[in-house]
Order: sequence, then C-alpha cells, then structure tokens
Amino acid sequence: MELRQYWHLLRRWLWLVVLGALVSGSLAYVISRNTKPVYQASTILLIAPGSAQTLDSYSTLIASERLASTYAQLLQSAPVMEETYRRLQVMKAEGQPVGDLDTSFSLSAIPVRDTQLLQVSATGTDPTLIAAAANALVEGFIEWQTNIQRERYSESKANLSQEMEQLQASIEEIESRIQELNSVGESQNQTELMRLQDQLVQYQNSYSALLSSYSNIGLAEANSSATVTVISPADTPKVPIRPRVFSNTLLATVLGAVAGAGLAFLVEYLDDTVKSPEDLQATGLGVIGAVQRVPGNGRNGSSQIFAVGQPKSLVSEAYRTIRTN
Repeated sequence: MELRQYWHLLRRWLWLVVLGALVSGSLAYVISRNTKPVYQASTILLIAPGSAQTLDSYSTLIASERLASTYAQLLQSAPVMEETYRRLQVMKAEGQPVGDLDTSFSLSAIPVRDTQLLQVSATGTDPTLIAAAANALVEGFIEWQTNIQRERYSESKANLSQEMEQLQASIEEIESRIQELNSVGESQNQTELMRLQDQLVQYQNSYSALLSSYSNIGLAEANSSATVTVISPADTPKVPIRPRVFSNTLLATVLGAVAGAGLAFLVEYLDDTVKSPEDLQATGLGVIGAVQRVPGNGRNGSSQIFAVGQPKSLVSEAYRTIRTN
C-alpha cells in the first residue's frame, strides 16, 4: 500500500480516530479527577562510615555506598517501623500536626546510586501524615542506630569498669596496711612490708593496663560509629504524585487515536470488496472499463441517459468503451 493510499484511508476514517481519542481522553480525565490523590514526602540522609573505616576517598565512597544499602534495609525493619508509629502517637498526644493516624501510608528507603546519600520516602493520601512519618522514621532510626552502636561496647566497658573497681579497692586496702606497718616500724614487719609493696606495684600495673584498655574501647567505639546526617527533612507536599490528570488524559487521548487508526486499518484489511480498478487487478482479473462518478446522477440526484442527452461526453465514451471491450 502506498503512502497516498494510507493518507486517503486515514481521511476516510478520520471520524473513527477522533472518536477514539475523545472517548479515551474523556474517560481518563473523569477517572483521574475522581481518584483520591496520593502524595509523597522525602528526606535525604548522608551516610558516612566511622573514621576507623576510612582509608582513602575511593574506599570511603565504597564503604558509604554499602553502608547506605545496609541502612536502607534496616530502615524498613520491624523494630524501626514500630518505633516510627510509637513516635507518631506521641507526637499526636502532644498536639503536634501529624494528620490522621488511621490513614494508611507506606515507607521506603532507596540508596542514591554512586553517592553516599539515602532517600527515605513516605507515600500516602494524607500529606501532613506522610511528612511527619518520614521525619519520625529518620529520627527513630538515628536513635536506634546510636543505641545499637553503644550496646556493642557497653558490655566490655562494664566488665572493665568492674575489674578496675575491684583493683582500686585492693590497692586502697594494701596502701592502708602499708601505712599501718610503717607506723609500727618493727623490724619483723619488713618482710611483710616488702611483699605488700610488690603486690601494690602489680596491682597498679594491672590497673594501668585496664585503664588503657578502657580508653582504647572508647576510642574504637567513637571511630567505628557511622554518622547519619539529615541533609533535608521532609516537608508537607503540596502537589500529588498521582494521579496526573493532564498526563493521563493526554496519554489516553493519543492511545485512543492510535486504537481508532488501528481499527480502521483492520477494517480495511478485512474488507475484500472491489472499490477501484486496482482492487480488481489485485485479484488477477482484468478491467474492461471504468465510468467516472457524475455529480447529480445517482441515488440522490436526477438520473439521465448520457448516451442520449450527452452523446459526446466522457461518460458516454466510457460506456461505449466498455461495450467495445
């Protein structure tokens, strides 16, 4: 089929294309306008590993990306979600604007590719609620993450503190006995005094070693703790993310027009009636002649016998050609 034939076919079925576009566009507009709008509020977090993990810029970036992916999963874990709902209830009880807690919403965390950023989003029909939920999720996670980091070293620090207290008590006891022996000053107590002094030195050395270990644990705790920084808190959204009335209507209009054009081509493809000499030749039959359409002659016009009224017209000549053939 040539381009001109496609053009004529499209002109003949233009009404169907327009009808399909109008019907589809109207339906999409009505449905989009009557659909409850859905909003989304987002906050951006900057994830930085602890200084103990920092080797160089590239290593830091890789570590931060992996840490962001890990935190994205943790942000959607059950403990963090429960803490978020608890915070929202507390905020509601305190009179802060959190919206309707009975309205459903969803929370998600997605790492921003090739960056140290993590995007936390809340989606729902109540814009005030989702903004408060996104911020509560981040605040609760930062506190939860800090507690987890603290608990990693709290047991070791507690054990060291207990041992240091016991050593300190022993040191004070030995010092007290040494003072008593010195006050007596008897020669038979010199052996016991020397033994106590040696034991005091051992206890003091042990205490210094424990104190050094305690300091090292505190330093390791500070260096290994990842830093989570809120770059931009979530604001109450003004424009919904869906439905997009204009985009949906435009897309439905285009699809309706395409569907109408496709239907027209399908009808033409299934139509095997003869409408032109080309159609007849396509069947393998010959054309013995053709008579042009004459205005005013036919179903709605006054008929006339051209061979009598206009014997030298092209129409009469066409009939004589058919007769001859």
